[in-house]
Amino acid sequence: MRFDVTGKVSLAHLYDQPDPRAYFRVLQPLDYGVPQQAKPYFAKIITEYRESRHVAAPKVLDIGCSYGINAALLKYGATMDELYARLLRPGSSTTWCTPTWRSTNPHRDSAPSSRVRTW
Repeated sequence: MRFDVTGKVSLAHLYDQPDPRAYFRVLQPLDYGVPQQAKPYFAKIITEYRESRHVAAPKVLDIGCSYGINAALLKYGATMDELYARLLRPGSSTTWCTPTWRSTNPHRDSAPSSRVRTW
């Protein structure tokens, strides 16, 4: 585990990897779940926007998204546990939205209707 000068865990070395597996390998033992905790708040904001602006599927840009975690949770109705399982399984795909995963995700119908994009 890497630490900065204040003693806080440093994850800077994980943000420029070609895929999120190293990030998830480090965060799972730390029981990292902030995106899961934030998910209902983002979903509520999206729902309120849809209703107040009469927009069926708003476009949401997830900036500074740590490999698109918030987007995966919202767009595909995923949970952090599902993302950990998917990305840490040997030989797993690093793409959230493969057709197989979308069709087998038990929460896919609970996601708010939106077009969440990452970058």
